[in-house]
Amino acid sequence: MQDDLFPAAERILADLEAAFRKDPKLKEFDIVPVTVNNNKSPVLHVEHSLGLESWCVRHVYCYTYHRLMDARQLRSRREDPAMLARLLSGALLLNPDVTTFWNMRRELMLADRLDVQGELHFTTVLLSRKPKCAEAFAHRKWVIGRLLLAGADKEELLEEELQVSQYAADRYPNNYHAWSHRMWCVTHLAPSATVPLFKEWTTSEQWVSSHVSDHSGMQYRQFLLDRLLKLTHPACEDIAESGTRSLQQLLSSSKAIHVSCSQDGDTTHNLKTSAFSRPLGLIASELLLNMELILRFAGHEALWCHRRYLLMSFKKHLSCREIDVNGTEGSRFSKVSVVKTCCAEKEVSLSSCATGSAAHGGKANNHMNTDGVPLEKDQKLSSEELSNLYRDVHCHLLGAVMWHEAKLINSCRPDEPHQQRLAKQHHKWLSHVLKLDMTAVTNP
Repeated sequence: MQDDLFPAAERILADLEAAFRKDPKLKEFDIVPVTVNNNKSPVLHVEHSLGLESWCVRHVYCYTYHRLMDARQLRSRREDPAMLARLLSGALLLNPDVTTFWNMRRELMLADRLDVQGELHFTTVLLSRKPKCAEAFAHRKWVIGRLLLAGADKEELLEEELQVSQYAADRYPNNYHAWSHRMWCVTHLAPSATVPLFKEWTTSEQWVSSHVSDHSGMQYRQFLLDRLLKLTHPACEDIAESGTRSLQQLLSSSKAIHVSCSQDGDTTHNLKTSAFSRPLGLIASELLLNMELILRFAGHEALWCHRRYLLMSFKKHLSCREIDVNGTEGSRFSKVSVVKTCCAEKEVSLSSCATGSAAHGGKANNHMNTDGVPLEKDQKLSSEELSNLYRDVHCHLLGAVMWHEAKLINSCRPDEPHQQRLAKQHHKWLSHVLKLDMTAVTNP
């Protein structure tokens, strides 16, 4: 049987094309399992949904494939562009992973034979059946590039692409291509806008909380965190305030450093005025959320991997920032010194940090004027003591994080062997990768 001579193929392709033309709200396409030809059109169009009976799929695809390959090889004999577009639509709906067909479709667009907005609609419907199709997402990027050159509204494009990528991610778990497309859209359609980032940060929190095994969704969350940490826009104040509360919660819930915090009454003020309170606060809020999810949904490795990324980021911002007397980022100090200061003698070293801070704080007041500004002659001394003050805040926070990690590991129930295995792996990672001496933390 020669499938390329299937007589009903042209009529089926025409019905599919008519459905797209008549229904601009068409939202999905799928193959309907019907194995018997009932002598009627196999194209089903009901309530903005399009279907094709399965008995004709092989015949229609073979017909379109042979016709398109013949047209590709015999370029001297030009096919009718309308017929070529119809053949490509049918072939890609059934098998969207053929790069040649997408290239032929782009050639039609360059020749102004296909509508750009209609192309976005077509790929949206196609992704409803193949939500992990990398070729379809690549084609959308190409189409968006054409629209941007034509002066299209970036906000409208971004909103549409976020909806499409969200739909694809909901239909297929761990959809790397959908989340990568979402990252690309945020980067190119909102490179300097802060509002979309804040909205995405909130939306993605809700999503990862209900998809705790999705590595790709959490990778997108990490992408957003990296971008938010680099923002300096005034609109970041709300996030900064929320981050400060998260840092305070991180400190107040840690019994291991409760004594040291109470001895240093200026710790909260130091966190509010610190230039690293916003980045550390963002990471701290995510750590607290992640800890809650790990304890609520046991045995999901994606949550533990996400936590390791957060801890790496936390330690990076904790150990590599120092504020000079003018309030700008100054020289970096050794990470090892902070770890040793906080962990060398278990809880004794943690409380000793506060004692040192109180001593430095009391001495610093002797070198301040009535407005709290360092005296000119004591600029060098003030800078030194300010560095010690921030170093002490580092000590408090690192001790709190270590205490919370020990609490998390000890909170894993013994009747959940997979969770126990993940907790042991995490403990080894803390010791060998972050170089944290977890034995120095008191038992939570």
